[in-house]
Amino acid sequence: MALHVSLSAPLVLDTDQRDLFQENLGANLMGSNVKPFCVRVTGLDWVPNHERTRFFLVLRLRKPDNDELNKLLSLCNKSALRFGLPLLYQSPERTPRRSSLSQQSDLLTADRSDAFHISIAWSLSEPSEQIKQGIEAIKLDQLCELDIYFSLLKVKIGNVVTDLPFNLGAGSR
Repeated sequence: MALHVSLSAPLVLDTDQRDLFQENLGANLMGSNVKPFCVRVTGLDWVPNHERTRFFLVLRLRKPDNDELNKLLSLCNKSALRFGLPLLYQSPERTPRRSSLSQQSDLLTADRSDAFHISIAWSLSEPSEQIKQGIEAIKLDQLCELDIYFSLLKVKIGNVVTDLPFNLGAGSR
């Protein structure tokens, strides 16, 4: 898959849930006010996966002007919650098995801006301190001036990738 901002770790869907999940997510997106948007890079960093079996070199991202990444995450989490799946960017111990509507609302609207990134490389072993320091020394002035444009949500279920375009309207290109 091309460079992208991941809104989730893999979710396990039963075969009969796949189409329903995608339809639900598409309906959530169509009912939202998420429009095409741009993000900017704020820096480079190494980030491990939850199991610390892979380490990703990532471009850290600035929060978009209208908070679209958190809005998209909330839409994805709303669908995950409906299907009884783990919430994205939530540790399992922070996701109650049975939660009140206010707890669900808090989980769905939590600001996860510090977690959004674009992965550009990965390693099976943790980078050494020397490599980490070398990354910190890289000048990113020109990269941080680029607008990275997003106009759709890509949903990958199994081997199939589906494009779900954002609403078009004021503020779109």
